[in-house]
Amino acid sequence: MVTTAATGPGASAKVVLRGNKSISGNNNALIVVDGVPYDNSSAQQATGTTYNYGTSDGAANINPDDIESINVLKGSSAAALYGSRAANGAILITTKQGKAGRYNIDYNGSASLDQVNLLSKFQNTYGRGNGGVSGTNVGESWGPQGQTYKNNVRDFFENATSFNNSISTYGGTEKVPGYVSYTNNKIGGIVPGNDLKRNNLNLRMPKGFFIFR
Repeated sequence: MVTTAATGPGASAKVVLRGNKSISGNNNALIVVDGVPYDNSSAQQATGTTYNYGTSDGAANINPDDIESINVLKGSSAAALYGSRAANGAILITTKQGKAGRYNIDYNGSASLDQVNLLSKFQNTYGRGNGGVSGTNVGESWGPQGQTYKNNVRDFFENATSFNNSISTYGGTEKVPGYVSYTNNKIGGIVPGNDLKRNNLNLRMPKGFFIFR
């Protein structure tokens, strides 16, 4: 089960395998990138008795265009490799790398449009107050009838456009394979001012390639 926090672009995602195992703890699966456990923790948005997630997390920094394959380990198979950290399962991510042969260039581009579809129904007849009586320190909106603004909630949101452009090149020899990629993301949010602009640059070369002798 993958649940994304409703905090807009770059929000953290809760990934639960085989159901929750803790009532108040973190049930997220362990993220492993190229054999290295990844810090996928996210700060809590507010204090409370149950775990909540409202900020971004480490996995949001992984460029999807650099992912080659994803494997899921559950139960004892995950714990055997990564111990107690994988008590909730593990997601193994393998990123792309250079391959022997001629150099290739790949381009991936996409565009999308997001807009509000379903909103709660609000009454637009009564003002602030309760029981038909106006009140400045009252949180309810059941005061006297007055001037209201229809669609004031819907008009607050805006259409959000998102653009993704990624280019990568890879190739080389058996001893010196190389992979280089650059990705530009411009992700808009439906809340004004809530957007994400990100640039990813990835370089993969053999170990020791940059050692000068």
